[in-house]
Amino acid sequence: MKKNAIKEIEEEIDKKTKLPLELKNNLKKQVFINISIAIILIIYFIFLVAGSIGINKNIRTIDFNIFSIIFLASTIILFEYSYKNKKTEFAIYGIEFLFIAIFTLFLPYIIFELKEPYKKYYLLINVYIAIYYSIKSIIIYIKGKNRYMNSISDVKEIVKKTDTKKKSIKVASEEKNKQGEKQESAPKKRGRPKKTEEKDKIESTPKKRGRPRKEKVKND
Repeated sequence: MKKNAIKEIEEEIDKKTKLPLELKNNLKKQVFINISIAIILIIYFIFLVAGSIGINKNIRTIDFNIFSIIFLASTIILFEYSYKNKKTEFAIYGIEFLFIAIFTLFLPYIIFELKEPYKKYYLLINVYIAIYYSIKSIIIYIKGKNRYMNSISDVKEIVKKTDTKKKSIKVASEEKNKQGEKQESAPKKRGRPKKTEEKDKIESTPKKRGRPRKEKVKND
């Protein structure tokens, strides 16, 4: 019975060490959202840069300012939602959108006025976005898994303590059983002890009644 109980505990620990389906789906959802944002931003910057070729700077600057305002408004909404609902991931999205808004605001200067040797470093923004969101997605998955493992570490320690207590109780009970068996197997001495026999003899001797006789004194 005890072996079956230990096996059940081990199976329970194995089940708990594996990520539950709900947590897996939640982590996959977060990773999917980040990858989707990365794809949208990459397409967004390709559209801005490619659409600026052969177009007047003043006209294109107006477009950039409009996009920048849209991202700034999205940033404010995300910050407010994060503050009210106490969700840090939306605050992080707000910081990312703030960076995109500022970069969009300075993009006309980068495209139309910056020299070619320096321009290429800024126009690699799509590569930076892809690297950033890839690393972020990996960190989200690892942190979620570690958080779950730390939450069940207390359960493992409790199970270990209970196992050690059971083993100590089992050893103590076995030692008591051995001592009891030894006491039962030891031969018992027959007859009464010597002290009781002497007491019986003393009690069995008859006592003389009356006063003791006086000895006659001889006269010289």
